Amino acid sequence: MKPNPTSYKQLLTPKGKAAIAVIGVWGQKGIDYVRKSFVPRSRKKSNLYYGFLEHNGQKIDEILLYQEPQHKYLEIHCHGGVAMAEKILSLLPVPTAPPEELPPHYPASDTIQKNALKYIPKIYGIRGVQMLLAQYNGALKKQIQQILMHISKKNWTKSLELFNRLQDTFGYAQKFFSPPQILIAGAPNVGKSSLFNRLISQQRSIVTSTAGTTRNIVKETVFWDGFPLCFMDTAGLRKGADIAEQQGIQQALQQAQKADLILLVFDASSPEPDPFTLELKEQSQSKIKTLAILNKIDISPRPEWKFPELRISCKEQIGLEELKKTLVERTFGKPIEEKNGVLFCPKLAKTLQQAREYLPQNYTKAEEILKTLLH
Repeated sequence: MKPNPTSYKQLLTPKGKAAIAVIGVWGQKGIDYVRKSFVPRSRKKSNLYYGFLEHNGQKIDEILLYQEPQHKYLEIHCHGGVAMAEKILSLLPVPTAPPEELPPHYPASDTIQKNALKYIPKIYGIRGVQMLLAQYNGALKKQIQQILMHISKKNWTKSLELFNRLQDTFGYAQKFFSPPQILIAGAPNVGKSSLFNRLISQQRSIVTSTAGTTRNIVKETVFWDGFPLCFMDTAGLRKGADIAEQQGIQQALQQAQKADLILLVFDASSPEPDPFTLELKEQSQSKIKTLAILNKIDISPRPEWKFPELRISCKEQIGLEELKKTLVERTFGKPIEEKNGVLFCPKLAKTLQQAREYLPQNYTKAEEILKTLLH
């Protein structure tokens, strides 16, 4: 592939927490800037250098620099995290590559491969990356070729079955680009913040015995077995709170309308279930998925309360693994095997839908549209 004379920069790894971020630079202007700003600390080893990136005499970061002279392309391997990657990107005096532009050394022979490479920096979780790599390596192409085979035989029933199966994968794939949002709700002091901290495996929310400690929504994205989930800790739901706490409660109720799943937490040590949370459970059943859980079962298991779907103890870490498994099942459903074709971006899903609309009236047109994905 011939190098593009235009200079571009592009973040090649997903934004977020990571040990390393990779930034691609191509075109003479961008490469010249990096070479002038790079201070090597070791001899060349193959095409890889170790050193510092400087700007106006100030060290920006300790990096590894990979150069591929044949294609006028290089990669900056810097410390991970959003802040450092964005800092280096802001210093590079070239535009960010448009969506249709790939680094010159990227091997992509068809529309599916090109889109898979473009979407890797945007995806969350190792399962998401593995899913895209499987599509890059031919999983989706194989599925489309099967549809084309049945279209050529004018087998409408089988073609429709394969179309529907592929279209059903689109929603699953999108959850790796926009992780499902799980809102933790309940009355004050039922253990919402303790549960939030347990689920994300760190101390993000303050935990005290004082009601109304959490007022603003606290968010954190975690990865369980490669599945990304975004948790939100919220203000305790109650009436008669002060103005600041009421604002937090209002935020929680508004966010609940956007959440993919609401974890309704009840306190087993209370004499009776919180009526406000029960009311939210009843109101949400027809609109939003909810999961009622009973916390503090180490104090009282409350077998007479029939409505909780799961019973846990944050303090004693009872039932948390079962809860995690349930949350993944409720948000992602049955995992799709890597070898299966997956519609991972809107452009591919739209093309497939356009082809489907021509069946069974116009097999030739449907075939023509599908073939555009194979080159």
